[in-house]
Amino acid sequence: GLIIVTLYFWLWYNDLKNNAKYSKVFFVILPSMFFVFKSGFVRLHLMHFFPYVLAVIAILYFFVNNVSKKTLAFMCILAVIYPFQHISTGCILSDILRLNDYFIYVSNEYILPDEWIDDIKNSTVEFLPYDFSYIQKNNLKPQYNPILQLYSVYTQKLDLLSAESYKKQKADFIIVDNADSIDKRKVIFDNPATWDAIRENYYVKDFKNNKIFLARRNEKASYEYKTYEKGTYNINENIIVPKDAKKAVINLDLSIYGTGANFLLKILPLYMYVTFNNDKEIKIRVVRDVMKSGIYIDEGVFSIRDFNKWLKGEKVDKDINSIRFYSALPVLYKKDFSIEWQK
Repeated sequence: GLIIVTLYFWLWYNDLKNNAKYSKVFFVILPSMFFVFKSGFVRLHLMHFFPYVLAVIAILYFFVNNVSKKTLAFMCILAVIYPFQHISTGCILSDILRLNDYFIYVSNEYILPDEWIDDIKNSTVEFLPYDFSYIQKNNLKPQYNPILQLYSVYTQKLDLLSAESYKKQKADFIIVDNADSIDKRKVIFDNPATWDAIRENYYVKDFKNNKIFLARRNEKASYEYKTYEKGTYNINENIIVPKDAKKAVINLDLSIYGTGANFLLKILPLYMYVTFNNDKEIKIRVVRDVMKSGIYIDEGVFSIRDFNKWLKGEKVDKDINSIRFYSALPVLYKKDFSIEWQK
């Protein structure tokens, strides 16, 4: 990435030194490309951005006078080779094997039980957290959440928008096939308000083949959590979970540096280390802003079976001793943040 940006400014300098015909345009075009690219992603992947810049640089070189043929040839070759740098015989063979596994998976995994298909018939069904392949495989009538793929919810506002859809019971049925999200995240920590709304407005009709079949409730269920203790903590601090705490409302805000970094690059989720009383520790990623709706601490839903029990309102005690929010750059967050412990 640094090499590509250096090449870009080298191009700008060459033009400025020789005729300065395009240098002002070059100076504006890089940040412009960056923000156009950024707006298309929930979070910015620079590894995808730089090949895009490199290809543009190679084109721009044709407009600059006094650039040597060697430099021009080098840029053109680099622009062609760079996007294919990861392609090798081993990669191709690996992808072929993965493709074969995928076809086997599609053939078997997406087949739903016959009795579920009979129940759904012409009703609407939604698949969570993000896999829509069931719709075509089983020829079903889909209902879509306002947030198509739940792992893309990075703010509390979007989580609450998603939750409203389930409060209105727009879908007749919901099928949940995974407790895991992307990038070492867990579905229930990604969308706490959404899953609260689902548990209150849908009930578990069946659990089969590691899939949960939910149907509309006739009467809304009520799960009320009340704050009984508050505390102030720091990033990277080991936080002892109070006795009886089931839920934690975590008010973690960005510092002025973090706000700037988030505007430019969309800060990635934090790591949360969870330590149990038997000293076992797990590491999961959590999205900062959605935790203001409250995440489940001692009701940690870490598997699809846990999810099934939790959606039924059964206890999912994990005997958690402590949690710790880790960031390699704590300066991005305000020094102190509060947690409201609920039961």
